Amino acid sequence: MTNEPFRSESASVISWIAARQGLRPFMILLLVFGSLAITGCRGCGFFDSSATAEKKDEKKEDKEKEKEEKKPDFITRTPILLPGYYPPKYDPEKEKKRKKMSVEEREEMDLLSNRAIRQNRQKLGHWVEAHLPVIANNFNAEGRLSSHSVSAGGTPVGVPSTDFYPITNRPVSLGKGEWKNLETSVFLPRRDIQTKSITVNHSFGGSGSSIPYVDMTQGTILMKPFQYHIVILSEKPDSYNFFRMTDSVILRQDIASERASEPFYFVVPSIFDEPVPLPRQSLNWTTIAYVIWDDFDPTKLSTEQQQSLLDWIHFGGQLILSGPDCLDRLQNSFLSEYLPAQFDGSRNLTNNDLVQLNENWAVPAKRDGPPRTLKIADAVPLLGVKFLPHQNAQYVDGMGDLAIEREVGRGRIMITSFSMSSAGIRKWGSFQSFVNGAVLRRPSRRFVKDAFSAVRFQWDEVVTSMQDPLIGSGLRYLSRDLSSNGTPSEVIGEALPEEEMNFNRYSSQELATIGKRDLENSHYFGGFKDSPASGVAGWNDDSGVSAAARDTLIESAGIVPPSSTFVLKMLAIYLAVLVPLNWLVFRLIGKVEWAWIAAPFIAIAGAVGVVRMASLDIGFVRSNTQVGLVEIHADFPRAHVTEYSALYTSLSTNYEVDLDNASAQCLPFAGVSEASFKKSKDRIKPVNIRRGVQNRMEGMPIQSNSTGLLHSEFMLDLEGRITLKNGDDGQPQAINNATMLNIRNCGVVQRTLDGKYQLAWIGDLGPQVSADLKFDSTTASEFPDKWYANSPFGNQQRQFNQLWAELFGDALAIPIEDARKLKPFENNWDSLQLRLLEMAGANTTQEGLAGEQLTISKPQLEQVFTSLGTTERIQIGRLFDVLMKLDLANGEIRMFGSTDQKLGQAKFNPESTQTDRQALIVAHLKRPPLPKAKRDVNSLGDMSLKSDLDWEKEQEQDASSLFSEDDE
Repeated sequence: MTNEPFRSESASVISWIAARQGLRPFMILLLVFGSLAITGCRGCGFFDSSATAEKKDEKKEDKEKEKEEKKPDFITRTPILLPGYYPPKYDPEKEKKRKKMSVEEREEMDLLSNRAIRQNRQKLGHWVEAHLPVIANNFNAEGRLSSHSVSAGGTPVGVPSTDFYPITNRPVSLGKGEWKNLETSVFLPRRDIQTKSITVNHSFGGSGSSIPYVDMTQGTILMKPFQYHIVILSEKPDSYNFFRMTDSVILRQDIASERASEPFYFVVPSIFDEPVPLPRQSLNWTTIAYVIWDDFDPTKLSTEQQQSLLDWIHFGGQLILSGPDCLDRLQNSFLSEYLPAQFDGSRNLTNNDLVQLNENWAVPAKRDGPPRTLKIADAVPLLGVKFLPHQNAQYVDGMGDLAIEREVGRGRIMITSFSMSSAGIRKWGSFQSFVNGAVLRRPSRRFVKDAFSAVRFQWDEVVTSMQDPLIGSGLRYLSRDLSSNGTPSEVIGEALPEEEMNFNRYSSQELATIGKRDLENSHYFGGFKDSPASGVAGWNDDSGVSAAARDTLIESAGIVPPSSTFVLKMLAIYLAVLVPLNWLVFRLIGKVEWAWIAAPFIAIAGAVGVVRMASLDIGFVRSNTQVGLVEIHADFPRAHVTEYSALYTSLSTNYEVDLDNASAQCLPFAGVSEASFKKSKDRIKPVNIRRGVQNRMEGMPIQSNSTGLLHSEFMLDLEGRITLKNGDDGQPQAINNATMLNIRNCGVVQRTLDGKYQLAWIGDLGPQVSADLKFDSTTASEFPDKWYANSPFGNQQRQFNQLWAELFGDALAIPIEDARKLKPFENNWDSLQLRLLEMAGANTTQEGLAGEQLTISKPQLEQVFTSLGTTERIQIGRLFDVLMKLDLANGEIRMFGSTDQKLGQAKFNPESTQTDRQALIVAHLKRPPLPKAKRDVNSLGDMSLKSDLDWEKEQEQDASSLFSEDDE
């Protein structure tokens, strides 16, 4: 700012005064004071209004800028359910632009740019790991994250066939200014098969505040039962864009419009600078069918992820290693013990190395078309590796020494000598067939056109739908997937309305046979059953094992009152102590009169002893009855444990359960099947799953004089392994139990390669004990009798059916008097006869009541028979009967046994005064050989579709956005 204008005006005034001599004194004074003002002496009373205004403007700008720069307390990114894509990094400038958009514009932008919204998929009936990225900008924050599944209207979704819905809680601590992935597990309950999406609500708040810091609801598109995930672990994930367009993942179907079928798999890559998209607990891996590993640093996986990967493989997951950089990195990693081969040096592959590959895997060429063989330019050899095979590994059929695989438990690890992402390999005309048959190990295919000119394929040697969930993934848990009636002949996931069938362009002939299975193929079917919406490996209260456990608990649970024998025995002991023994003791010390003083104390001690031995509390009682299944794979130190608990209480109680470990999952157990369940008029109630180092379930209410049911599963550390030892002839010779399990009623059954059954009975097999195996010939129908002869394997339903068949044949009803022939009825006939008469009378005609002989039906008599109870507190025969539906394939060896020891460290609060448990143990000692890997009969290219090159360009353009680090 300048004072020049002001100085000019002052000079003019002074000149005018000087012209008048009479004003000279006044002029001098004015000149002095004016000069002071002009020189800027602001402290002498003059006020600069323009400078003050400028300062005010500056302060106002500073305040507005400060207000503009102040960050919100919390910022979140889109929540994800693993395995899934992480959302784009938070960008303040983009967020400013986003806020200025309309709601419709924001939704459209998110759909196009946010890969977490656009690409993530999940499946109902599974536990999943959820990640919520969040940052606290202005202060440190502590609180609790709560997550649960909600319907479209925001209503919590309950566990099927129960009146409860689960809320998962975990403590959270956020440091100021640091992004953090809040990890938790969420259960996605099964709903109507037509449900298209799932919504999960996440709420993070402080313990003392009713208003959450963060409250987010995220919808996720649902996968069909036949759809699964493939996870790519690679340092260069964009090199695997091509995998998404293979016809094993998605099938080009419609010739006219190039419409594709629904994907069989959703491919999820690891992306640089984002967490590895794999859950930390193996029971959250249930939608993952394959992991493809190419030159990925194994130390990027956390210890929990490494253990989960091993668990997942042993129960049916498939790990594909793409050489040549992969093997050398992994042979000193956590996977070293299970690799099919060791690295034995690098090599350059030439056309001579491809002779067997082309002979066996080259799909026949189209008429007048070029051969579909793999050729390598002499100037550009293909880099490969040499294998030093493991003794339990074998080279993939028809590929020479270019690929090797090894069965690991139920799963498989396979490695190729060359990199599957190599440009020369990807251009191979038979590459798609190679991926389907050798890499993914799916059955050979035959591509056809249906009546609508849409392309489909048929499995060449396995009769079933191309969308069969049992083909898409090999992951299986007996307690979740085994059927009590064997594998159904029809695919449940294909049970769609006729209009949807027509939309999917099935021909009329296919509509009549859709979903029919060749049940002789035990590798894919074998007694397992897929579940609507869940496919396989999902949480299942309606599986064969769950249904058998439910019936067993209903039959066994409750308080066992002291028997008359027990009462008489206790009375005899009490009288013996009170009279002769009491008198004798004091007689020997010469103080007989003291016996009278001791009598009251003996009476009190006797009462306490009787109470303890009768398992009764003063005033009320509680009991815990547990039925379990322990599934083990040979040479692996961890087991999958499923426990079903019946909690009886005579007073209303809220139960809490401290679960075994971080992998444990626990939910209320359905008391009836889904088909029989009737929804309560009351609102469903929450149960809290608190996750931490040790998980805890809280808030399970059980009314007085009633029983509540719980279903829990976890991975148990066995502290050792069960190992099968072979003799010099290669035949099983001994079994070693190096675990902490005390196995009773133990036996080993095998089916030889020529289909014959053999049984070696052991009896008791304690911890750290070995036993020789002496096999005797048996049959499929006879070998279970060895277990049936032992009391824990009893089954009253089976016993009744056997007695009925022996006494009454195929009769549907019998005269009541004939019921006396049933052995258990002989000693209780007087009381049972009245009960039977009452049951039969309600179902008879007036003529029958007038004098004709009353009859009782088979189901009515079975109800009375099973209510009589057994001498064995818990019987696991129902579970064993279901296990007999599991196929024993040629070359397979399996062990069965039981244990009543406590498994894991779970604790119930309040504790029960009476606890009984019995678990069935199943150990898979040897898996049958894998079926032969085969190429496809023909190629999708034979169907006159758009050229592969055009298709690949379109797909690569679409895929490029998925791997971009900067989504626009």
